[in-house]
Amino acid sequence: MIFLGIVIVSIFTGNRDYHFFWTQIAPQFDYRDFPITESAYPQQTFQGAILDNIKRLYIIYLSLWAIFFLVRFIIWAVKTLKEK
Repeated sequence: MIFLGIVIVSIFTGNRDYHFFWTQIAPQFDYRDFPITESAYPQQTFQGAILDNIKRLYIIYLSLWAIFFLVRFIIWAVKTLKEK
């Protein structure tokens, strides 16, 4: 479920020159509201952009778990030292 959420969020995030919303949906609207420019990264593909965003969000997800366990370890260590 978390991975599905990461995939969905990754579709709508990233560099606005090449990700899905700005290349597929925004051109249907007024260009004054959604300025579309040529991609600064023409070699970047749609699939590559999505995979790159998935990797970034997954690293953030893992980092949050690492911080959570680090805080739990510090709390455990402080409690253990107080008992002695």
